[in-house]
Amino acid sequence: MRIERLPNHDIHISNEIYFLSLYPEFRYLGKDFPLNHHLEGIYDRLGLSFGKKEERDYFLNLCADYKGISKKDLKVGILDAHGSSSGGIWKFRDLFRKHLVQKWIDQQGDQYTVLLLHVCNHDFVKPTTKNSILVVPQGEISIQKSYRDLENLIVFPNKTAIPINGRKVVHNPQYNFLTDASPYAS
Repeated sequence: MRIERLPNHDIHISNEIYFLSLYPEFRYLGKDFPLNHHLEGIYDRLGLSFGKKEERDYFLNLCADYKGISKKDLKVGILDAHGSSSGGIWKFRDLFRKHLVQKWIDQQGDQYTVLLLHVCNHDFVKPTTKNSILVVPQGEISIQKSYRDLENLIVFPNKTAIPINGRKVVHNPQYNFLTDASPYAS
């Protein structure tokens, strides 16, 4: 696992993703690694922005408001790995070994305000969180899909979760996902 750092963001990238050059933006390995471009792609594929920094900032401002902190104090952790799930257990791969996504969340949760899970979740597993706001994909993540109407989950530390649709979050300035938070039926 590599950790690439950007202002307010740490991207935990599995070695498979980094070295196997599965995404076009990873074809420039080493010093030419286009990390900012990849970060935007992650936000796009999770349905949180569509190539516009102001859309990403809008989402992050809502998260900072929820946590009662300023945006400059907001810290985002991203898990970027291949994933699988079966029997309600969600795993990611690194160095060709499987690791539990829930364990990673538990280990990272105190360090980050928001955790973006850029990991396929075929069984729609809903993890829990003690501290961080989670963005959980519902299904497969692929650069070949359009995510403009994809619904994911935002899971809150108080065990509520809301389905989110990227268009609703970033294209409707009146929409505030905080007002839609309601208990999630497990």
